[in-house]
Amino acid sequence: MFSQFCALPVAGEAYLLQYGRWKALIDGGWGVRPLLRALQPFGHPLELHAVICTHNDQDHAGGLTGLLGSPRSPKVGEFWLPGSWSSRMDDLLLRPSHFIKELRREIFEKFASDILRASESPQLAERETIFGSEVSNTVFEALITENAGSSRELDSPHDSEQRGRHSEPQTLAHESDWLRILRSQVRNRAVAEELSVPPLSRIDDGQQFPLNERRKLYNVLHRSIEAAERIRAIAYQAMVYDIPIRWFDFSSFKKIGRQRGGWPYRLVPVNSRELIDPRIPGLDRLTYLALTTVNRESLVFYFVESGHKPGALFCADSPMHFEDLPSVNWLCQFPQPELPIIVTAPHHGRCSNKSAYPYIDHWLNSEAAPIWIRAGGQLRWPCLELRRRTPRYCTQCKASSCSTLRMQHFVSCSCHPRWLHVFGTPCRC
Repeated sequence: MFSQFCALPVAGEAYLLQYGRWKALIDGGWGVRPLLRALQPFGHPLELHAVICTHNDQDHAGGLTGLLGSPRSPKVGEFWLPGSWSSRMDDLLLRPSHFIKELRREIFEKFASDILRASESPQLAERETIFGSEVSNTVFEALITENAGSSRELDSPHDSEQRGRHSEPQTLAHESDWLRILRSQVRNRAVAEELSVPPLSRIDDGQQFPLNERRKLYNVLHRSIEAAERIRAIAYQAMVYDIPIRWFDFSSFKKIGRQRGGWPYRLVPVNSRELIDPRIPGLDRLTYLALTTVNRESLVFYFVESGHKPGALFCADSPMHFEDLPSVNWLCQFPQPELPIIVTAPHHGRCSNKSAYPYIDHWLNSEAAPIWIRAGGQLRWPCLELRRRTPRYCTQCKASSCSTLRMQHFVSCSCHPRWLHVFGTPCRC
């Protein structure tokens, strides 16, 4: 059976995976136009059985926001989305103006005191939030730990396993009542209401803050709305074009400690569980957007190795372990690969995720060195933990005199069940 893996030449991370006739797109890079251009060589119209978004960062989710509706758009069978996205999706799709109004109020209530203190304390001002603003992380950390909710898993423990045994993937036969109703309501609307940022003069809720403090609040709100708009745009496409959505929830995996769902024996989640309705009740809007962007909850997927095909591990921006449970290795749920697999560098090879490499090394067969792929990130040297590893390829090589992004393409087949590099050049960073 023919397989191919392609790191697409786009800013950010986007990977095309094929096994037989089955194709999946994992993340979409920074923008939709470069993504559609990069997908053109693989057929028109390209049929994607699954489009997967690992988390709500611009360099992963940005290219998926306008994926459908263009003459060059692929045909999409399913969207696989983070479960945390579902919690406030009703408000985001049906009542966006109210969502933004309440979001502004929550930002003011939670961060106004921090901003005032930050203006008086250089040490506090240097601390960075999830959205990159100059207010402390403590509020976000408290919000995330305080909000725990219930969710509903697949009806039968054998549902996902039965789907995985078909020769071709089957469409998810059931959706939650909530999602069916929401889909109907969205499709009945003529035009989607756009999200907009309130003017800077109104950001302080009537308080006479100095201009620099108002700008800090505005920065948090602006980044929050950008995160909300990415979720809204991707979900709106799925609703309007009647594409099934499958939810993969990190918090359920952390609670139970075992992955579930996807297409077993083919493409499966590593650090999440597939749920029918993963909504967390009572989650406020600011916490909702914070949860969708934190890298520690970035979804990881594994293209499962078998006797006739090599595997691939899509790490996205994940640290590959629980910060509060460092002894747990997520990858030990799976048998040790016997053949060299492809591994995408965690968080574009940045030093901030260097702790991920020992977990990957512990799981892999020491005699079958993996093929490392680095995509996205800034044009700088990757961390030493990645530079020590070979073979290594990247779409954006600092050591190269060529500034253009380069595709890295690998194939395998039944007669040669190993990844063969057919296009691109090795990384010389």
